[in-house]
Amino acid sequence: MCNSKINLVSKLNEELFEKYKEVVHCFSYNTNGIDEMICFDSETLWQSNEDDRIFNEDENDYEPMETFIRRVYNRYLKDLNKLKL
Repeated sequence: MCNSKINLVSKLNEELFEKYKEVVHCFSYNTNGIDEMICFDSETLWQSNEDDRIFNEDENDYEPMETFIRRVYNRYLKDLNKLKL
């Protein structure tokens, strides 16, 4: 499971670079060996011990990680945008 999260982080960082040539701000995958986190800079977007993804009863599974990360990331950017001076 760890490899799929690392691959997702790589994919999102590549997308940021391709669209914006962004290399300063990036997604990261972190683990302490028990818990896992996906972050954007210092903002935690997902952590394994508090999985906030939508659970689909019909499929008996959580929504795809990429869908969740994109939604939370875009919401984070929208919230940041409200802090304009």
